[in-house]
Amino acid sequence: MKTSTDQISALQEDVDTHQSRIFELKDSLKKTESESKKKDTRLKKITAELKEAKDTILKLSANQQRATKAEPAAGKKESTGKPDSNPAAKSGLALGRRPYSSYKSIPEYAIQRGTPVGGQNNSMLSDDDIGWVD
Repeated sequence: MKTSTDQISALQEDVDTHQSRIFELKDSLKKTESESKKKDTRLKKITAELKEAKDTILKLSANQQRATKAEPAAGKKESTGKPDSNPAAKSGLALGRRPYSSYKSIPEYAIQRGTPVGGQNNSMLSDDDIGWVD
């Protein structure tokens, strides 16, 4: 009989151990479910924000495309005295610049027009000066 009572007590201990483990697993399951619900709501919120951002980007790019297509067709725009509220239209103007050139024109003030006083052109040497320079 001793063995059967030992077996029964060992089985009772196993049942107690398994039961405590079941309670631990249930607590862990509840905690995991609550965390997953929080993550799910956060994911839905982020998804909605991303969709809103995507819609905004699409609207802005569509407006910019319309502005760049309408700009050449419109020609010169009449000034209303208000600052341009569309930065996309301003950036389109910057793209039309010519590339930098190393050629520089002579400024108008440096060009001598007409003949100088005294009838002689001072910018060139006379025949006598040329002989002296040689």
